[in-house]
Amino acid sequence: MAESLETKAGKLPGTDVPAIKLQGHWVSLPHLSYGKWPPHNFEAESLGNLDLNLPCEHRWAQRDGKVSYKTASWLFLKEAPLFSKSLSQKIRKARKVGFEFERGGLPLLSEFWLMYARHIHHLGSLPLPKQFFHGLLQGFDEGFAEIFTLRYQGKTVGCACNLFVEGFYENAWFATNTGSQKLGASYFLHDQMINRAAELSAEVYSFGRSTPKSGVHQFKRQWGTTDIPLAWYRNGQLITENPHPLRPLGMFLKYLPFPLVARLGNWAFKRIY
Repeated sequence: MAESLETKAGKLPGTDVPAIKLQGHWVSLPHLSYGKWPPHNFEAESLGNLDLNLPCEHRWAQRDGKVSYKTASWLFLKEAPLFSKSLSQKIRKARKVGFEFERGGLPLLSEFWLMYARHIHHLGSLPLPKQFFHGLLQGFDEGFAEIFTLRYQGKTVGCACNLFVEGFYENAWFATNTGSQKLGASYFLHDQMINRAAELSAEVYSFGRSTPKSGVHQFKRQWGTTDIPLAWYRNGQLITENPHPLRPLGMFLKYLPFPLVARLGNWAFKRIY
């Protein structure tokens, strides 16, 4: 991955988006959800429909939300966020549990990847291979990537991989285990990452993308986020039908052994990313 970034690195045509060209297709990295990056400013009202005729499948930020299979959740940080009484209580409770968190880079990669990959397997999908994140940590020169790990009683219970570029701090990959959710691991980890974004003087903290009206989306909305709908384009054409016709295959993946799913993820990575 690092070699690919060095030898095939470029920009999406007409944009400042870091990208690599694979088999004649431009693929944006690492902000896979956004076609034109970064926007000229971070006001949600300024995000219009974006249209570039690129020979690849891609998601784009779109205002009208008529076609929105996913949405990004942005928390604007120009002023200190004012959380509800209920949310503030959950954060304070999580701080008292005794979590230990660490922020870093490559030394935390194995710990992060194992938890992330098992979480993705549980959801019925293929994980990105460890070398993808290794290349991201070393090769994202336009900004930087960093890893958070969360531990409780000596065991890893949460993890995240975040990206920072031009005032935008995004939690791109996130996982916690089921038991730690009852202790408030998600609240604790996001609280720490929002503080990190503020420390970097970021204008936006992004919780990443999720399915509208899902439980994950509702979790993000309680932080006072703004929804940024994401529409799906292929070869410059808006897709108006479900872009995941093979999604039921995920139910099958859940029951495959984890080592096999990890190998399938490596195989898919080589042919898609």
